[in-house]
Amino acid sequence: MLSAPVGPEEAQSIAERLRHQVEAQSLALSGLDGERHAAHVTLSMGVALYPGDAADGDSLWRAANRALLEAKRPPKNRVVLATSLEAPGAERRRHRERGLPPRPEGS
Repeated sequence: MLSAPVGPEEAQSIAERLRHQVEAQSLALSGLDGERHAAHVTLSMGVALYPGDAADGDSLWRAANRALLEAKRPPKNRVVLATSLEAPGAERRRHRERGLPPRPEGS
């Protein structure tokens, strides 16, 4: 969580620095075989800003969660700002307006 005044560019920059720091780490883990193994962790992050992306806490959480779900799609290991996403239902509305049959949920 960042406090105001933080704009989209600053939030993106801060989130990317955090993502790069996590990605640069190497963890030593003990495997079930009793051996030590190097593990690398990546980070997918969704970012939403108040009041630009939402007017209240619940909406802000939903906007950040939508951005996170997009960040987790391949290629993963990235930061997605909610401001870069379409509003929920926008694609379905466009389909309806064009007279196309509804698309199945999740496609």
